[in-house]
Amino acid sequence: MYHIDVKHMLLVSSRLRNFKQKSDHLWNASCPICGDSKTKVRKARFYFYRHKGELSAKCHNCNYSSSFSYFLKNFDQISHRDYAFEKYANKDRHPHVYTPPTQEDLKTPVGPIRDPVQLSIPSILELVEGHPAKAYIASRKIPEKYWSELYFAENYKEFLDRDFAKCASDDVPNDARIVLPMINADGYVAYVTGRSMKRSGLRYITIKILEQKKIFGLNRLDKNLNYPVYVTEGPIDSLFLPNAVASADANLFGKANFLSNLGYTDVILLYDNEPRNWEIVNQMEKAIEAGYKVIIQPHSVSKDLNLMVTDDGWSLEDIQSYIEKHTYQGHKAALEFALWRRTK
Repeated sequence: MYHIDVKHMLLVSSRLRNFKQKSDHLWNASCPICGDSKTKVRKARFYFYRHKGELSAKCHNCNYSSSFSYFLKNFDQISHRDYAFEKYANKDRHPHVYTPPTQEDLKTPVGPIRDPVQLSIPSILELVEGHPAKAYIASRKIPEKYWSELYFAENYKEFLDRDFAKCASDDVPNDARIVLPMINADGYVAYVTGRSMKRSGLRYITIKILEQKKIFGLNRLDKNLNYPVYVTEGPIDSLFLPNAVASADANLFGKANFLSNLGYTDVILLYDNEPRNWEIVNQMEKAIEAGYKVIIQPHSVSKDLNLMVTDDGWSLEDIQSYIEKHTYQGHKAALEFALWRRTK
């Protein structure tokens, strides 16, 4: 019922600064979440757009992303009540009619879709004992149940050109790398990350395969939405927690919004323990203000889960107990965050 979304968006549009229509299915305004800019009042990086027959919202400044329904619920609860009544009250009387997707709804892959089991490179599990990549994964103490989901490319650029033609730029190195495919909920490879086993050079090189959200482990999430979902920064860190995904960057807040839109209501964010990193500090603050659960760690522990396991000797049970003890939300999270920043 896309037309109902648009109707109620227009009803509240007068309260959105710099609101205007850009095209048939695209509207623009200054972001009501982050304010867009304190100095440039004409700045407008917030958009409403059609996606899969529904209206969605996204800010290109603070990375806020949600369905229109979720946005309206937080923006104006009274308006949302009227919207929900109109859209859902007569649902049984007026069943949903399928609307074919428009060209704007379709996302064209930039390369061929490949299932991970069809990759032309071996998994870590398939490598012979003593292979450097297998020894490296073992040294990082990554649980063996995930070894079949991690791969090894002797020549990273050649592998990308062979399996995902025209996706990798010419400056991608042709070195040996651990390969971590990011698989979407439909089982297709959306991104490919190559992790160097060396300390020098670019540690991670991620290549986009599909125009989709960059999340590692999305295909492994429990479909029972009652379980909490952990979001870490590093893909390898996510392998030490149950029902976890990784953002592969510091934007855990944006990934939390994406997961919330999929129906995962209990999302817990674990940022790297780096209080001097302004990007992490900024993202944590946004997540706490948005009401998400955030893990705030003592400064004395290692900066990520993998180091806790390899350098500090923690077990998976130790990590789970530690995570539960240091998970905060709301006013308590704001207080702990303030102390964490102050004592860096």
